[in-house]
Amino acid sequence: MEKRRAFLENTLFFGLVLALGLLGVHWLLPLLSPLLAGFFVAFVAARPARWLHRRWRLPQRGCQTALTALLYLGLGAAIWYFGARLVVSLGSIFSSLPGFYAQEIAPLLSRFQEWLLGFIEGFSPGAPVYWEDFFALAGGSIDACLQKLSAWAMGAVTRLAAALPAVFLWCSVAVISGLFFAADYRGITRFFARCTPPRLAQVLYLVKDCVQRSALQMAKSYLILMAVTFAELAAGFWLLGIAHPVSMALLVAFVDLLPILGTGAVLVPWAAFLLLSGNTGLGLQMALLYAVISMVRSLLEPKVLGNQVGLHPLVALSSAYLGGAVLGFWGIFLGPLGAIVAQDLIAHGVIRLPGRVREARRRGRADREGRGEKPAKGG
Repeated sequence: MEKRRAFLENTLFFGLVLALGLLGVHWLLPLLSPLLAGFFVAFVAARPARWLHRRWRLPQRGCQTALTALLYLGLGAAIWYFGARLVVSLGSIFSSLPGFYAQEIAPLLSRFQEWLLGFIEGFSPGAPVYWEDFFALAGGSIDACLQKLSAWAMGAVTRLAAALPAVFLWCSVAVISGLFFAADYRGITRFFARCTPPRLAQVLYLVKDCVQRSALQMAKSYLILMAVTFAELAAGFWLLGIAHPVSMALLVAFVDLLPILGTGAVLVPWAAFLLLSGNTGLGLQMALLYAVISMVRSLLEPKVLGNQVGLHPLVALSSAYLGGAVLGFWGIFLGPLGAIVAQDLIAHGVIRLPGRVREARRRGRADREGRGEKPAKGG
């Protein structure tokens, strides 16, 4: 009965902690996000500032504040440059969708319709009449959807302009709080350390070290996989005679970083379009390139991630799926990171699994019996 009661108490405790954590993520995280972003930037600048202080005896507070300001300037310049180019590119793409459909997709669907109707007429002479109405309705629906998509994209510019004051306020709070955090980083962290119980502080330090180490390892793993994919794509596009092979390979390699999409989100529709448009040779070669890249990725990814992170591929897939289902897009990355932290906490004995506890008790009992000690009461 005591074991059952202890099990129920532990289950209720961890369930309550998990529920409070999810509520905090959904309610408090959006409110505190600019402050957390500022603290994260100050945290990133802390280690280089300590190195400069030890290396050249420069004041650590001034170094950290200057590095934080430089990080903000670099991030702002990158977001401004690439964001502006992305908005312009997406605007031109969405605005040209109806014309692209009318010039490229509609003739292709018309040829496919003629071939399919001729194929069906060989089996049932009266059936093509009904299929013609179906294809006409489907073509009108596709055209209407593209028109709505283009109008939505053009209206997104207006919505973005309306959201600029809130974005400016968020960025201002993040920048100012980051500079304040950097100016008194040691004092703020020591204050929170004094306010935290020793046992919890020890766990938080362990989690911080694990997250810092695991994030760097995951970034290194994905950069290695991205570099391999980029090299394969650049070589394949060059051999296939694709215009601007390096730029196209870099774009597809960036898409490959997203766990849900991958290279198939670009290469598979591209190959299908080439096959349906009559360019069978290039379409088959594009499909072969995707097959080679997928095979190399499936062989390298478990080994690279296993060597860098030490997480089982099934656990990584499950945690990415659950993280995405609970937290959305960012949960795809936070889920595996949380699994790595949990694995590290289990290894350090902070989280004790029932099987590990029973095994530790059996080992302790065997050690006591080996030393000739009497077993403890109730053990």
